[in-house]
Amino acid sequence: RIWNDVGPEIKASDALKEGPLLPPEDLKQVCKYLQGTVTKFSASASVVADVEEAQRSLTPIAEEVIKAYTMLVGNLLRINSGAGYSLS
Repeated sequence: RIWNDVGPEIKASDALKEGPLLPPEDLKQVCKYLQGTVTKFSASASVVADVEEAQRSLTPIAEEVIKAYTMLVGNLLRINSGAGYSLS
C-alpha cells in the first residue's frame, strides 16, 4: 500500500539534477542553530528550581528548539526532493 501511495512520486523524481541541491553552508548553519538551541535548553533546564519557573522559562526555549528542528527537516526534504511522504 505504501508503495502505491508513494511510488509515483519517487519515480517522478528519478531524473538526476546537476549540482548540489542545497549549499553545504546552509545545512551547517541550520545544524549549528539546532545545536545552540538544544545547548541553551539543556543549560536552562539544569538551573530551574520549580515547576512554575520551568514552564515560564523553558517554554520559549523549547519553541526555539522546535523551530530549529523544523528548519533542519525542511532542509533535509530539500536535499532529497521527491521523497515527500517517505521522509515525513
